[in-house]
Amino acid sequence: LAPTSSKEKDSYRRHLCDFNWLHQGFDRGPKMSAEDTTEILEGTEEYMAAVNDLKSQIAKLEAEVEQLRNKESKESILGSMAIQKGLSSPFTTLKERRTLTGHYGRIYGMQWSRTGKNIVSAAQDGKLIVWNAFYSHLLYVIKLHSTWVMTCGYSPDNEHVASGGLDNNCTIWRLGDKKYHQAAVLRRHDGYLSAVEYKSKDEVITSSGDKSCILWNLGDSSPKVKRGFYGHKGDISAISVDPQDENLLVSGGGTSKLWDVRQKEAVMTFRDAEADVAAVDFMAGAKAFVSGDEKGSCRLYDLRSYRTVARYDVKGSVTCVEFSRTGRFFFAGYDDPNCRVWSTLDTGEVKDSSCQTLQGHMNRVSCLGVEPEEGKALATGDWGVDWYSKICIWSP
Repeated sequence: LAPTSSKEKDSYRRHLCDFNWLHQGFDRGPKMSAEDTTEILEGTEEYMAAVNDLKSQIAKLEAEVEQLRNKESKESILGSMAIQKGLSSPFTTLKERRTLTGHYGRIYGMQWSRTGKNIVSAAQDGKLIVWNAFYSHLLYVIKLHSTWVMTCGYSPDNEHVASGGLDNNCTIWRLGDKKYHQAAVLRRHDGYLSAVEYKSKDEVITSSGDKSCILWNLGDSSPKVKRGFYGHKGDISAISVDPQDENLLVSGGGTSKLWDVRQKEAVMTFRDAEADVAAVDFMAGAKAFVSGDEKGSCRLYDLRSYRTVARYDVKGSVTCVEFSRTGRFFFAGYDDPNCRVWSTLDTGEVKDSSCQTLQGHMNRVSCLGVEPEEGKALATGDWGVDWYSKICIWSP
């Protein structure tokens, strides 16, 4: 530090002179005068002043960067552009049209068939039920080996359903003429099964609490592991396959990762979630996906710009998300217990006219799905109260 008082300056000059005198004994250089020491001292003061000025500028710039970063994380780019262009988000009204009852435990997973007629649901009463969604009929009631089921899936050919949970296995069931039988058991994970999704009728992807995802080949006589996806540092809670490109999938855990089945490592990693990611879903044909975390934030990511383009916040925890067929809206389930309909043109606030709250459940909305054929119906499942759980069918 540069000397400030007169005494410190005099002392500093004497030390410089003594040092110069000692230095002469080695290189026989000229003795430093008092004027030289004064110039050095003044130069030191100017140097230290310049350093302090630069430090203050750096601190100011760092504060501005942090302020802009916080503003950007809360800003909806799509919402801002919609306001500038004068685009409106029309209010969409969904009403409860059907109620499916038959489970006597918490419903943890459900999925529509590709034809949009049937629904498969899994609950912790140890049952896997296949429903006719529009007539509320039970088509199959499958008794599982473990009551601790957490997920289920429907094959594209409508001939198989899958289930998994705390037994660490994925069980494939074949549906016949009012009968069913176990077709295969996929054993490889070392942790609970959190999600299962069919990539095609002969390929299925599973995610697990062992921090991995596995792509299985079901085409052979005995199922085989086609490849694994490793890179998450914690439990993987959800997966979603791109409807337009089956080679791409996104997984959610502590972070969200984009995978290409043709590459060994993750293609992209999104780390800006403030809590564990509980749900993810691809937007069809848009190179974008939405994620929901346990702090109530949904984020819309654009893969081309590799960034968040919109954020939608609600107090609570997000449990499930899914886009509408067109991608104009997406649906999010919460533990408050409500399902909310968001427009991708929203500014991310509940007061937006396009944000509708679907109130029909008494407990956490644990799963939801959009009817894939026409996209005109939404199904939501809950944990229920006193072991009475249900699936609600919503439509305009």
